[in-house]
Amino acid sequence: MSGGGSLGGAATVGIVVADVTAPVISSIGSSGITSSTATITWTTDELANSQICRGVQGGPYNTCVALNSALTLSHSELFTGLSQSTTYYFVVKSADNFANLATSSEQTFATIAPPVGSGPPDYLSANYTTGIYSETGNSWSSAWFTSNTTFTEPIFGTALVGVTRALACPDAAFDQITVPDSTNINIFNYDSSRVIVRALTSSSSYIWIPLNFDTTTRQFSRVAGDGGRCNGSGAGLDFRITGGFSVSEPAFGFLAPPNDRVYGTASGAGNIIRQYTFDETVTAGPNSVSCTGTSCTSTAHGAAINNYIRLAMGEIRRITATPTADTFTVISAFTANPSGSAWNKVVVGGTAGFADIKNLLDANCDPTFGTTSGSLLVSADDDVFVIAGAGAGQDQFTHFTVWSRTKGCRWLDTVNGTVSNGVGATWSGPTGAITGSVRAKIHSTEISKDGKFVRYSIQNCTADCTNPGNVFWEINTVNVTHNHNNATELGGAHSATCYDSHVNGPNRSDMTEVYWRSLTNLTPYRRMSGLSGYFGERYNSCNNSRSVGTASVPSLVSFYRVTNLGTTISQRKWDNEITMAWGGDTTVPEKVARFAKTCASVSSSFATNRPRAVVSQDGRFAAFSTDGSNCGLAGQPWMFTVVRLD
Repeated sequence: MSGGGSLGGAATVGIVVADVTAPVISSIGSSGITSSTATITWTTDELANSQICRGVQGGPYNTCVALNSALTLSHSELFTGLSQSTTYYFVVKSADNFANLATSSEQTFATIAPPVGSGPPDYLSANYTTGIYSETGNSWSSAWFTSNTTFTEPIFGTALVGVTRALACPDAAFDQITVPDSTNINIFNYDSSRVIVRALTSSSSYIWIPLNFDTTTRQFSRVAGDGGRCNGSGAGLDFRITGGFSVSEPAFGFLAPPNDRVYGTASGAGNIIRQYTFDETVTAGPNSVSCTGTSCTSTAHGAAINNYIRLAMGEIRRITATPTADTFTVISAFTANPSGSAWNKVVVGGTAGFADIKNLLDANCDPTFGTTSGSLLVSADDDVFVIAGAGAGQDQFTHFTVWSRTKGCRWLDTVNGTVSNGVGATWSGPTGAITGSVRAKIHSTEISKDGKFVRYSIQNCTADCTNPGNVFWEINTVNVTHNHNNATELGGAHSATCYDSHVNGPNRSDMTEVYWRSLTNLTPYRRMSGLSGYFGERYNSCNNSRSVGTASVPSLVSFYRVTNLGTTISQRKWDNEITMAWGGDTTVPEKVARFAKTCASVSSSFATNRPRAVVSQDGRFAAFSTDGSNCGLAGQPWMFTVVRLD
């Protein structure tokens, strides 16, 4: 046979049939929901790409995450930038390799509120800018220096509100209502509904006043106060009266009612740990309490009345003794008989008021502690307390005494380098000589909120004194680590101890250097950089009461320039500002959020009117001091100022 033809019979013709069937979407779920993020997962019956879109109920869903073109059967995509406590409506989309698109039915999830004690928020809305802003031309108004006047910070656009002497302490002789000296003092309660302010009552005397703070309206009100007075015997709960707290700065604990408490040391007795419990258990009714002078009568409460009576106007009067009948005496007289519906609440039951909970000089604790002490600090579960003592004051203290409600006393002698337990203590760790070689007295101290570490800075050093920095004691061990302020460890300067981590700045090349480090690994981890050759004051604050676990959660930082250093310092970014720093590792970019000018320059490093900012333990607010005279508003008072961070 010649010519063309097929070998082996008829030809085979291939036919390609197009896929016109969209993937089948199933098993849609949402997980990992926070106040600002949510992970959406689903499956398809064939390989397909992934996209999620959100919108209004019933559609449209126009806010979409970028298309993930990878073909897979199991899909997972992340919504970010969400608002807290909000219900979101969304759909998922998947298309196969032939562009057959499947869209799910409407799905929902709800974001949560930031957990109490979560630390500074990771959903910041403040500006991140690099501009240099001076105090002059800051456009502050004298009208803002009035209690409960909410105003917009003129540079960064954040909402501020303040409280002045007129509300907090109207009979004080000086116009200074400020934050405490230490940014590690927890001045906000568990949900920021109360705050402690410091009032200057004479040229050298301070008192501590608790105020209510409505976090929605951002308005302050008195918790206590005998007619709003701050001076004299029986002046409400001003934290200076007999039975109140000493000059050691008091601090809130971290628990919710009925354990909403302030802790401090007793007046004139730094060895006495004292607590005040805010008890909200009240009974109301017309004429439930009637007083003439100091003699009062209640209606059918008898011995149920505790140490204080609460009046409808929000004031509290101390009762001289727990009554056994419906008649009792208050510390100071009423100017008029407060009978009738205007005075109709009585605190009953609970443990309202002051209580001494530990004497550090008792037979079961530290016999050499003394009666002078530093500020008292407490762990997040209100179980572990730490305080410096055994010395004449700051830079002379030689002991860190730790008292646990459940484990008893344990202390570190920082001069002799030994750890000891009190009688009957149940700490499981060893005692005796510490592992570190540092020997020095104590300048300042902090406790990690997990109750496991004490951080202290040193003075009057006698051993391991080169490049002194921060020192860390793991409480249930004899392990003491000196994190030196050298080129490798960068362990110096003012710092803050968080739940299980630590932030500090070494002050080696620039004020704006901030390092984050785990307490179990003190290697520098996070840095906020700035221009070199700048010196001033920088304080960190971190009061979160749970582990945040990542470097992406920011730390509050307040900067201010000291003007009497003998050198000319040019104005620059971050001067006299409240900022946050976060990031700086390999996965989170280094960032700074700037919230407000403090409107406060400081003439001395040791001035009492420094603006140092303190973050709330729920991470929503920061408080700082504002000086109106520095904003060109001569005669305006120092004001306790709060900025909302979320």
